[in-house]
Amino acid sequence: MNLHNKISGSVVALGFLLTTNVFAMEGQDPGLRGSAFIPSKPKRELKQGAQEGNADAQYELGMLYKKGGVGVVIQEPKKALPLFEKAADAGHIDAQIVLARMLLDLDKEGIPQNSEKALKHIKKLIKQDIPQGKCLLAWMYAEGVGVPKNEIESNRLYIAAAEQGDAKAQYNLGQMHDNGTGVPKNVKKAMEWYQKSAEQGDIEAQYCLAWGYHFGSGVKKNKKKAMELYQRPSEQGHRGAQLNLGVLCQEKKKYKLALELYEKAAAQGCEIAQKNIGNLYRFGRGVKRDRVQAKYWFEKAAAQGDLDSKKIILEGLY
Repeated sequence: MNLHNKISGSVVALGFLLTTNVFAMEGQDPGLRGSAFIPSKPKRELKQGAQEGNADAQYELGMLYKKGGVGVVIQEPKKALPLFEKAADAGHIDAQIVLARMLLDLDKEGIPQNSEKALKHIKKLIKQDIPQGKCLLAWMYAEGVGVPKNEIESNRLYIAAAEQGDAKAQYNLGQMHDNGTGVPKNVKKAMEWYQKSAEQGDIEAQYCLAWGYHFGSGVKKNKKKAMELYQRPSEQGHRGAQLNLGVLCQEKKKYKLALELYEKAAAQGCEIAQKNIGNLYRFGRGVKRDRVQAKYWFEKAAAQGDLDSKKIILEGLY
């Protein structure tokens, strides 16, 4: 569900916003990586507890397999699924939430989607007045997955979850108001919801709020505040934040810092960051002017379809 796609900038430096699924576990940007799970006990003890039917142990062991962590070399979500199912059937709320997400394949882990089974667990969560359950059902209505598509019902559920303080629901409401999806378009209202979500630490909301201050969308333009808000998502690997923070650093002639940020975003396939690196080498900003390096980065950006880079290479302007 791509609700938010803003583009703004200049020939040398271009800021952008990229989001994908509004329910990704740690964030929506493809470059955003979740941290490993830290269990309360060693894996050996968790396995024993899980075998004995301890729901907490089943949940924690499942999280180890899902996200990776101590005692798990790689993430193995397929091993996590049966553990979450056992814990969820025993009434473990966190397991019910994670299981529903996995059954909807919201984290893109290759688990076959089973919306009927997911809905069963989501209804249990809603019966217990758990906001995450409302948030998940809202997504199903928004996408028409397992239920008829209904933006009004989706909005109602998001509001109910947001008013209970659910950060992701608040972020999603921000997206809906930002794009006029199921509600009248109201960018100012969107920023208010982003603010609430950002205060709870939601990375995507922090990024969207930063974007608003960066470009004066729904709030008064304040690039200093934007830089502060971009910082955390950038540190968490959000390539859009890395790119835009780099743009702001470049505006302040902090070219070396801008280059570091662009390189991080470029490593995640951001063609705009690749083009911006090319321009730094092209004009010798923060680095020694280098036509070979400039051409290299323009070619990477061009290979992903960047028209400016294609023109620069075609005309030999690097």
